[in-house]
Order: sequence, then structure tokens, then C-alpha cells
Amino acid sequence: MADNRTHIQAGLITGAILSILKDWNRNDLNMDQKFGRAILSASIGAIGGKLPDIFEPADHPNHRQGAHSVAFMGFSYATLQEFKEKYPEWELIIDPLLAGYASHLVLDSKTPMGIPWF
Repeated sequence: MADNRTHIQAGLITGAILSILKDWNRNDLNMDQKFGRAILSASIGAIGGKLPDIFEPADHPNHRQGAHSVAFMGFSYATLQEFKEKYPEWELIIDPLLAGYASHLVLDSKTPMGIPWF
């Protein structure tokens, strides 16, 4: 079962990889900017990786409810994509946050209890 540290590490790695993949071929950014964006994205991914357990603390085995559900992730994704269309400058925060959140759900889905659909 993934613990607090594992969720943070998974979110951090997911956020960093997301940034590296998105910025790999961008010619408008120099290497220092790409590195800074990767560090920021990793940090935000780590927050996203912890977020489900902030919403619903892991204080008992059946703590996974709405915030740990596939439906909540889908709703969050759709809502934040709408927000991103209006405010594209928030992409650097929204995308790694969602990626970190998703990494948490993937890890929790591999446990015997799994995660709820709704």
C-alpha cells in the first residue's frame, strides 16, 4: 500500500516528466527556463500526489470516498480544462497538479481496496 512518502514521490516524478515532455522541443525556452519549469512542475505534482489524502485523510482503511474516485478526477479534469481555456497561463500549475492527483489514484487503485468509480 502506498504511503504518504510514496504518493509525494510519485506526484513529484509525474510532474517532472510531464514538464520535460511538454517542453522538450520548445525553442522559445532556454535550458535554464526548462529546468526551472521542471522543478516547479515537480513540486506542484508532489502537491497533487498528496491532495486526495488531504481531502480525505487516510485515517482508516475505508477512507477512499468521493475525492479518491474516478468520477471526481474526471470532473476535476473537465473543470480545470475549461478554466485553462480562459486562463492559459495557469497551464503550468493545473497540468502537473492533475498529473500528481492521477498518480495518487493509480497507486491507490492497485491496493486490495481499490478506488471507487463514483
